[in-house]
Amino acid sequence: MASIRCRPLVELMGAERAPERLRARPDRYWRGLAPFTVRQLEARAESAALAMAAESVLLAASMCLMVVGFAFSAGLRGPQAPAGAAALAPVAFACVFYGAAFLVAAIAVLALQQLAQMPGQVRSYSTLHVLGAPETAVRASLRTQVAVHFATPLAFAFLHCLFGFALIGMISIMMGAEGFPLFALGVVAVTVMLLAGYYALTTAACVRQVAAPRA
Repeated sequence: MASIRCRPLVELMGAERAPERLRARPDRYWRGLAPFTVRQLEARAESAALAMAAESVLLAASMCLMVVGFAFSAGLRGPQAPAGAAALAPVAFACVFYGAAFLVAAIAVLALQQLAQMPGQVRSYSTLHVLGAPETAVRASLRTQVAVHFATPLAFAFLHCLFGFALIGMISIMMGAEGFPLFALGVVAVTVMLLAGYYALTTAACVRQVAAPRA
């Protein structure tokens, strides 16, 4: 039953069509450890689809909350600010606080999910070592797997934010808030930097787990 419920999410995330498109190009599919990487991702697609869908929604909600908070606090301090704008300051602060908390929580859960699943993959990577696969190729395969699980929720979160930011921008214009584009770009930049930092730490930790049995 769980497999049936996750099937639409797997298709939505592109976990079924992407490998098929890659296999249609043998020159790319049979390069290095690409077949191994694809099979590892396919084996975890259904179990990870639900988590990635939830993470994408949480990331989008956190970015929208922070943009709302900045737009209705710093954005309403100009001379064009309507009367009573100061009353929105506590609400704006709460939006920024909870948005930042949701953002850190979402990215931390992504990292913990990858670290929790690594012990089950140690045997597969140990087999690669026994078969004589180059260490650089093994690490590249591992980085690709982690990158897919980090980048997919972020990509769908940006799709959600297209609609959320459009609505927030319209409300900002109606209320006379200034600097909305800068706030949106700043929040997106911070999100990408945080995700990149967690990705680097997670990849390093996963590489140590894979290398430990061999050592």
